[in-house]
Amino acid sequence: MKACKVTASTWPRQSVACVWANGKIDVLPALPQGALPLAAGPRYRLRRLVNSRARLAYDGRTHLCPGVPEGATGEAKLNAVRAFGKELQEAIQGAR
Repeated sequence: MKACKVTASTWPRQSVACVWANGKIDVLPALPQGALPLAAGPRYRLRRLVNSRARLAYDGRTHLCPGVPEGATGEAKLNAVRAFGKELQEAIQGAR
């Protein structure tokens, strides 16, 4: 099987950081159904911000939105997503 090489033409420069109900964060070219948006911006900047500001799961590779896995209620989890999304968006805007 041939490996697919990711280039600027195969992966859009603008991406969205999104969070799933379990707290897992992904940086993707578009917002998938069932995920909540955290922030939008250049892919490399989003990945760098997520890598530096998100929590790591026990596997050491999965990034988690702070406050979501330990949130006791849906409201607490949603508040954590809003706060982290605001933090990411402010960091992206401040870096421009």
